[in-house]
Amino acid sequence: MNAGKCSRRDFLKAVGVGAALLAGPVVSAARRGDRPNILFCIADDWSWPDASIAGANVIKTPTFDRVAREGVLFENAFVSAPSCTPSRGAILTGQWH
Repeated sequence: MNAGKCSRRDFLKAVGVGAALLAGPVVSAARRGDRPNILFCIADDWSWPDASIAGANVIKTPTFDRVAREGVLFENAFVSAPSCTPSRGAILTGQWH
């Protein structure tokens, strides 16, 4: 493929081949059962101290507390924007807000 002139078809073909090569290990790991079990929870207008596992006394979140105790709870995380909607959009798409 010529780096100076690339047709849309050539580009899509190259991207498809690259994606297939990258997906190979993921697919084989899925067949072996080695894939991680990840639960990513997003809530609107829920600040970090609003779960009972984080110290909230008024709000009781027993199910969330159990998931956090039995799994991994990120206690120091950062977002791309200081407000809800752009942050969620960046998390879900992997794009900058």
